[in-house]
Amino acid sequence: MTRIPTISQLKQLVAHLQGVIFPDYFPEVEVPSGLCLPDTFWAEIPSIARMVNTDVDAVLHNDPAVSDRGEVILCYPLTYEMVHYRAALVLYLLGVPRIPRMLTELAHARTGIDIHPAASIGDYFCIDHGTGVVIGETAIIGSHVVLYQGVTLGAKSRVTRFWRIM
Repeated sequence: MTRIPTISQLKQLVAHLQGVIFPDYFPEVEVPSGLCLPDTFWAEIPSIARMVNTDVDAVLHNDPAVSDRGEVILCYPLTYEMVHYRAALVLYLLGVPRIPRMLTELAHARTGIDIHPAASIGDYFCIDHGTGVVIGETAIIGSHVVLYQGVTLGAKSRVTRFWRIM
């Protein structure tokens, strides 16, 4: 059984992931000691990095106000959000309890973007002015999608509804 980490451990995990994904912009941070995650999660970090980098590319392609890649990585809340979400999705799919939701709630508190770890989001995903965006558990979003502020996707009841944006 996976031990539930502290908030400090999760923040250090995210800092570690940011250093791995964006080594030119974030310092290398060690994995927090005592954090028990499946080995298969660590094997998926290159895939997480690839997906987050496609999200950065999507912002570069879709927002005319962006001057360069560094601006997206350091200034856009989407980048911070997607590091959390893409790691949380892997953990969710591996059946790790609570940690995926804890990760996405940490990002939600900082960015105002709420993405459930079970949502399915393709590559090259862009949220511009993301305040108030909610992507629920049943949402299925394809690749090369742009969302703007105040969008809510997901079901209001336990009846399964799928929201597909392609």
